[in-house]
Amino acid sequence: MIEIYGCFLTLIIGFITCFLFYQILIPRRGRRLTAWIVGAAGMSVCSLLLKPLVQSLPLWIYTAVMMFIMAVFLFLLYRIKIKEALLWSVLSCGIQAVTELMAVGLLFCIRRVNYEALYVLNELHVTATLFACIIEMFFIMLVLVIWKFRVQGKSRKNILLLITIPVYQLALLGCMFYMCSDFSREVLGAGMLIVLFSLLLDWLTAGLIDGQNLRAEMEEQVNRLNEERIKELEYCAQNSRYLEEVRLMRHDFSNQLQLVDVLYAQGGKEEQIRELMDELKKRVNGAEK
Repeated sequence: MIEIYGCFLTLIIGFITCFLFYQILIPRRGRRLTAWIVGAAGMSVCSLLLKPLVQSLPLWIYTAVMMFIMAVFLFLLYRIKIKEALLWSVLSCGIQAVTELMAVGLLFCIRRVNYEALYVLNELHVTATLFACIIEMFFIMLVLVIWKFRVQGKSRKNILLLITIPVYQLALLGCMFYMCSDFSREVLGAGMLIVLFSLLLDWLTAGLIDGQNLRAEMEEQVNRLNEERIKELEYCAQNSRYLEEVRLMRHDFSNQLQLVDVLYAQGGKEEQIRELMDELKKRVNGAEK
């Protein structure tokens, strides 16, 4: 049963690790959710397959291999270069290293064991992994808060909503720390539910904030299009008034020309015809101005 917990936690760690990529990076094809699932499942399977092979090797070799595998998945799934993929994998592994150190420290506060025993006793290892998952989500949500505030420039209302999530992660960590008076399967099962609930809550909250941001962007775009529509309507009304004035002016010019033709046909005076033509010329010049 403990081994099943360990395998399931490895899959959860893959999803937690890829949660940051799901929120920030853009997939090459398909949807972000598909890239998240494929990346998390792929890295989890690679971790499970490599763990028996590299148990006799130093930890830094296993970490380097996992960083390379993560960079390959990032390069294949997202629109980034291999150099950027390596940087993201280094950032992710750095977060995992810090969280593991903090988890081991918390476990030593509960029950003083040496570092070697932590990876020999499965119960201790699963408990430390549960601590690491909650702490890792805390750091990931903290990075998302900073990124959304500094890079995306989101509203303060959404930022305050995001900040409450890392605080909530700390509350869950306190609950987990309080529960771990022993390492029974019931406690580990409850810790597993806490981790799953934490990941689900973070996903739903981030999706809610993305939906609010998308709605705000769409409302801004609709308002901008509405303003352009009002300007176009005003321009059309102005053109309609101008065309009406031109129509009336044309009608007036036609009447004047007909009068000149009648006077010319009746042998009218040349001065009278010249006056009418001068008046018509003035109107034409006035219309052009």
